[in-house]
Amino acid sequence: MKILQILEEINLLSETTGQQYKLLPTITQKEEIDLLAVFGVDFPQDMLKLYKEFNGIDEYMKMAEAWVLIHHFVWSSTRVIEEYKNLMPQIQGKIFFADAGNGESFCIDRQSQSVFVWYPIENELRELAKTVDTFLEKWIVGEIKI
Repeated sequence: MKILQILEEINLLSETTGQQYKLLPTITQKEEIDLLAVFGVDFPQDMLKLYKEFNGIDEYMKMAEAWVLIHHFVWSSTRVIEEYKNLMPQIQGKIFFADAGNGESFCIDRQSQSVFVWYPIENELRELAKTVDTFLEKWIVGEIKI
Protein backbone atom coordinates (compact mmCIF):
# COMPACT_ATOMS: atom_id res chain seq x y z
CA MET A 1 0.00 0.00 0.00
CA LYS A 2 1.52 3.27 -1.15
CA ILE A 3 -0.07 5.14 1.76
CA LEU A 4 2.29 3.45 4.22
CA GLN A 5 5.30 4.68 2.25
CA ILE A 6 3.93 8.24 2.13
CA LEU A 7 3.31 8.25 5.89
CA GLU A 8 6.80 6.92 6.53
CA GLU A 9 8.32 9.71 4.42
CA ILE A 10 6.25 12.37 6.23
CA ASN A 11 7.22 10.97 9.62
CA LEU A 12 10.92 11.06 8.67
CA LEU A 13 10.53 14.83 8.25
CA SER A 14 8.41 15.23 11.40
CA GLU A 15 10.99 17.15 13.42
CA THR A 16 11.19 19.71 10.62
CA THR A 17 7.50 19.88 9.71
CA GLY A 18 6.00 19.44 13.17
CA GLN A 19 3.52 16.94 11.74
CA GLN A 20 3.38 13.21 12.36
CA TYR A 21 0.98 10.32 11.70
CA LYS A 22 0.55 7.25 13.86
CA LEU A 23 -0.95 4.05 12.52
CA LEU A 24 -3.23 2.33 14.99
CA PRO A 25 -2.87 -1.44 15.51
CA THR A 26 -4.56 -3.66 12.94
CA ILE A 27 -8.15 -4.70 13.30
CA THR A 28 -8.80 -7.63 15.63
CA GLN A 29 -10.90 -10.62 14.65
CA LYS A 30 -13.66 -9.39 17.00
CA GLU A 31 -13.59 -5.90 15.42
CA GLU A 32 -13.86 -7.45 11.95
CA ILE A 33 -16.82 -9.56 13.09
CA ASP A 34 -18.42 -6.42 14.56
CA LEU A 35 -18.00 -4.54 11.26
CA LEU A 36 -19.54 -7.36 9.26
CA ALA A 37 -22.37 -7.73 11.79
CA VAL A 38 -23.32 -4.05 11.34
CA PHE A 39 -22.66 -3.60 7.61
CA GLY A 40 -23.03 -7.13 6.26
CA VAL A 41 -20.91 -8.94 3.75
CA ASP A 42 -20.99 -6.01 1.35
CA PHE A 43 -18.65 -3.98 3.58
CA PRO A 44 -16.20 -2.45 1.06
CA GLN A 45 -13.22 -4.74 0.53
CA ASP A 46 -10.87 -1.76 0.14
CA MET A 47 -11.78 -0.60 3.63
CA LEU A 48 -11.50 -4.07 5.12
CA LYS A 49 -8.05 -4.42 3.54
CA LEU A 50 -7.07 -1.05 4.99
CA TYR A 51 -8.21 -2.07 8.48
CA LYS A 52 -6.21 -5.28 8.23
CA GLU A 53 -3.11 -3.09 7.73
CA PHE A 54 -4.00 -0.45 10.34
CA ASN A 55 -7.14 0.35 12.31
CA GLY A 56 -7.09 4.09 11.82
CA ILE A 57 -4.56 6.89 11.51
CA ASP A 58 -4.03 9.62 14.10
CA GLU A 59 -2.46 12.94 13.20
CA TYR A 60 -0.16 14.69 15.68
CA MET A 61 1.35 18.14 15.76
CA LYS A 62 4.39 19.17 17.76
CA MET A 63 3.54 21.91 20.24
CA ALA A 64 6.37 23.11 22.44
CA GLU A 65 8.21 19.86 23.15
CA ALA A 66 5.24 17.48 23.06
CA TRP A 67 3.38 15.69 20.28
CA VAL A 68 -0.35 16.43 20.61
CA LEU A 69 -3.16 14.48 18.95
CA ILE A 70 -5.02 16.94 16.75
CA HIS A 71 -7.13 14.76 14.47
CA HIS A 72 -8.27 11.19 13.87
CA PHE A 73 -7.21 11.19 10.23
CA VAL A 74 -8.89 7.85 9.51
CA TRP A 75 -11.38 6.59 12.07
CA SER A 76 -10.96 3.25 13.79
CA SER A 77 -13.43 0.51 12.90
CA THR A 78 -15.09 1.04 16.28
CA ARG A 79 -15.72 4.71 15.50
CA VAL A 80 -17.02 3.85 12.02
CA ILE A 81 -19.65 1.66 13.69
CA GLU A 82 -20.48 4.32 16.30
CA GLU A 83 -20.86 7.05 13.67
CA TYR A 84 -23.05 4.80 11.54
CA LYS A 85 -25.33 3.90 14.44
CA ASN A 86 -25.56 7.44 15.83
CA LEU A 87 -25.31 9.89 12.99
CA MET A 88 -24.80 8.69 9.48
CA PRO A 89 -27.36 6.05 8.44
CA GLN A 90 -29.44 8.66 6.63
CA ILE A 91 -27.19 8.50 3.57
CA GLN A 92 -28.00 5.18 1.98
CA GLY A 93 -25.22 3.02 0.65
CA LYS A 94 -22.37 5.04 2.19
CA ILE A 95 -20.03 4.25 5.07
CA PHE A 96 -18.34 7.20 6.77
CA PHE A 97 -14.71 6.65 7.79
CA ALA A 98 -13.07 10.06 8.32
CA ASP A 99 -13.71 13.77 8.55
CA ALA A 100 -11.91 16.86 7.36
CA GLY A 101 -11.92 18.49 10.78
CA ASN A 102 -14.23 21.26 9.52
CA GLY A 103 -17.64 19.57 9.56
CA GLU A 104 -17.34 17.72 6.27
CA SER A 105 -17.07 13.93 6.37
CA PHE A 106 -15.66 11.33 4.00
CA CYS A 107 -17.50 8.19 3.02
CA ILE A 108 -17.06 5.21 0.77
CA ASP A 109 -19.81 3.95 -1.49
CA ARG A 110 -20.69 0.34 -0.67
CA GLN A 111 -21.19 -0.56 -4.36
CA SER A 112 -18.58 1.34 -6.36
CA GLN A 113 -16.09 1.80 -3.48
CA SER A 114 -15.54 5.40 -4.62
CA VAL A 115 -14.81 7.97 -1.91
CA PHE A 116 -17.03 11.03 -1.46
CA VAL A 117 -17.02 14.14 0.69
CA TRP A 118 -20.34 14.97 2.33
CA TYR A 119 -21.26 18.60 2.86
CA PRO A 120 -23.89 18.41 5.64
CA ILE A 121 -25.25 21.96 5.34
CA GLU A 122 -26.01 21.50 1.64
CA ASN A 123 -26.61 17.75 2.10
CA GLU A 124 -24.43 17.20 -0.97
CA LEU A 125 -22.00 14.45 -1.91
CA ARG A 126 -19.03 15.06 -4.23
CA GLU A 127 -16.85 12.24 -5.53
CA LEU A 128 -13.16 12.65 -4.68
CA ALA A 129 -11.49 9.39 -5.72
CA LYS A 130 -12.29 6.00 -7.23
CA THR A 131 -10.57 4.09 -4.39
CA VAL A 132 -9.85 4.63 -0.72
CA ASP A 133 -6.11 4.18 -1.38
CA THR A 134 -6.10 6.94 -3.99
CA PHE A 135 -8.13 9.20 -1.70
CA LEU A 136 -5.75 8.72 1.24
CA GLU A 137 -2.64 9.24 -0.88
CA LYS A 138 -4.00 12.50 -2.30
CA TRP A 139 -5.52 13.74 0.98
CA ILE A 140 -2.33 13.25 3.00
CA VAL A 141 -0.13 15.13 0.54
CA GLY A 142 -2.65 17.94 0.14
CA GLU A 143 -3.81 17.25 -3.43
CA ILE A 144 -7.44 17.17 -2.25
CA LYS A 145 -8.75 20.42 -0.83
CA ILE A 146 -12.09 20.67 0.95
